[in-house]
Amino acid sequence: MAAPASAVDVPAAWSLLAAGERSAVFAVTERDATTSNNGSAWYYNGQSMGFVKDGNCIVQDSADVADAFDFFCDDVIGFSQDSAQTRLSWHTAGSSPNININYGWRVGTSISVSDGIRAIYTADSQPAYYPAGPRPNVSSASLTGWTLCWVGSYSESVSLSSLLSEPACDGNYVMYAGYAEDFQWVGPDPSAASNNLAETGFDATVPASFAVLTIVGAAAILIRRRAIS
Repeated sequence: MAAPASAVDVPAAWSLLAAGERSAVFAVTERDATTSNNGSAWYYNGQSMGFVKDGNCIVQDSADVADAFDFFCDDVIGFSQDSAQTRLSWHTAGSSPNININYGWRVGTSISVSDGIRAIYTADSQPAYYPAGPRPNVSSASLTGWTLCWVGSYSESVSLSSLLSEPACDGNYVMYAGYAEDFQWVGPDPSAASNNLAETGFDATVPASFAVLTIVGAAAILIRRRAIS
């Protein structure tokens, strides 16, 4: 079993994180279903675990691939920058309570992440830093009130049930955090603004790699629909 805090160093700033109540964060969900809590939509099952901004759906294949490649929720053609960059998804295996965190996969629009860093924090009572919704580019030093449960690389696997039995991991509040070197955030950074991500805006700029994937995927869906019709 990995120690609650492994030898992997905590980055100076997390690319993306979100926090919620333990009862919601670790509520077992059906495939593609989520639990809403504190501005985020959470999911946790033998496919994957993670979050997206509340109000957005997920596509578990097996990690959440919504707004990546040609996967769009509800078969809607189009890419949502707002949705894509607020997603964090980790592969899992097993069934509750014996779920393992597996390698990969996502930090916002950074996908197929293998050399990034990820962590779980917990707190017994609502901590001083408790943002609503996913937050980008958050200084690790600003996480007042949180205890580091586990930190590891995106390439390693760990038994979540073993982790959660550790004293540092039994808090009533949980926070997932991920770091990827190529992480991008487009639009206003909500971290220093209102505590509600829904009140912030996004511009329409799309990272080039995602734009190409989106165009190709949308074209494929159009061709398929025309063939059927």
